Amino acid sequence: MIRTRGVASVLSKSANAACLAGVLLIAGCAGSATGPGRLAPLVSISTGAPPSYPFPAPQVVGTASTVSVSAVLVTGTPCYSVSATDRIDGKDLIIDIVAKSTSAPCIPMTLVAQYTVTSRDVPISVTHVTMEQRGFVASDSVVVDTDVARLSGETAG
Repeated sequence: MIRTRGVASVLSKSANAACLAGVLLIAGCAGSATGPGRLAPLVSISTGAPPSYPFPAPQVVGTASTVSVSAVLVTGTPCYSVSATDRIDGKDLIIDIVAKSTSAPCIPMTLVAQYTVTSRDVPISVTHVTMEQRGFVASDSVVVDTDVARLSGETAG
C-alpha cells in the first residue's frame, strides 16, 4: 500500500504554480549513500508544468539494480535545494529526501513540482521501500511505504 495525504490547501495559488517554470531555483542534488561501494541516489526535478490536483499517487519502479520513486513536492517558495540519502536495512530500502530553503532572496509562492529519486546499486534482495521527507509543505513525513516488484519494471502500488 502506498500512503499519501492530500495537499489541496496549497493549490489556492494555482496561477502562481503554473508560472514557476520560469523562476524555478530547485537544485537536484545527489545525497550520500551509507553502504560501502554504493552510489548515492539521484534526484531529478521536473521543471515543466506542475502536476494538476488531485496529485498523482507516488510511483515505485524497481529494476535489477535500481529503485525509483516519483512523487510530488510542495514547498513554500520556489527557492529550495532538494537532496536525498538512502540506506539498506535487510530487505528494506529507506530513502530520506530533504528540501532546504536556499539563502537567496525569493518570492513567497507555492511550488508544486514532480520529482524522482533513483537509488542505485540496490541488491535484488531488497523488496520493500520506505521514503521519508522533510521540508515539504502539507505532507506526511512518510510518503511511500510499499513492497516493490524487482526485475519486471512494473510499477508497484
